[in-house]
Amino acid sequence: VGGSGGSWLLARKMAILGLDTTTKRVVFFLYMGLWCSLRMLIYASVGDRSSSVAPLYNPTSLLFFSSLVKLGLSVAFFLYSDGTVWELMAQLRGHGGLFLRYFLPALSYAVYDNLTFVNLSLFDPVTYCILAQLRIVVTGLMWTAFFGTWLSRNQWLGLGLIFVGCVVKEAGKWAETTAAATAETSVVSSAVASSAAPAVMWHLLFGLAMLGLQIGCGVFSSVFNETLLKKQPVVGVNLQNMFM
Repeated sequence: VGGSGGSWLLARKMAILGLDTTTKRVVFFLYMGLWCSLRMLIYASVGDRSSSVAPLYNPTSLLFFSSLVKLGLSVAFFLYSDGTVWELMAQLRGHGGLFLRYFLPALSYAVYDNLTFVNLSLFDPVTYCILAQLRIVVTGLMWTAFFGTWLSRNQWLGLGLIFVGCVVKEAGKWAETTAAATAETSVVSSAVASSAAPAVMWHLLFGLAMLGLQIGCGVFSSVFNETLLKKQPVVGVNLQNMFM
């Protein structure tokens, strides 16, 4: 009975999240696993080079070649399911204005991806992933601004809890950073002591500012892209992926 009751409770929780089929659950957990693994790999590759076994590389070049792969896949999917090469060329000529509108969110996504490497050199993966949840709060606010859809009371309550949780998580690190800076200043010369604590604090503030910029770019790109998808229903998804 206990086993069946636990299985029923787990299935109910999955259904609340919209994961009511095995396929959805597999895709969800696969996505989460890949997302977390990618952040950990980036953190390991941009961390302390003296102890890292990862080869030196330029993150911007890596992202450039990744974008070329995505473009190639989008073209391949278009040719497989939407039309021929000549039809692709015709649609590209006919939707030049849409291409220009996609330039802004595409640029924001490029900045977002580059800031991922910057922020994972400033924060550990756990702190980064927790603070990145503030993206949900910003998404709610920007979604309301773009679509004029007011969130329900429970949705606002959920966003508020996420915000408080992120603040509580970082407040502990702020206290630890302040204490470490104070301890450091007690054992160094007075000239260095006067600048050690502000330097540590500014490092933390710089990291939070970069993370805020990344969240803003990511949310703007997602919401703006959703706006274009809803307003351009006659344009295939593969073509829009090429524009991105």
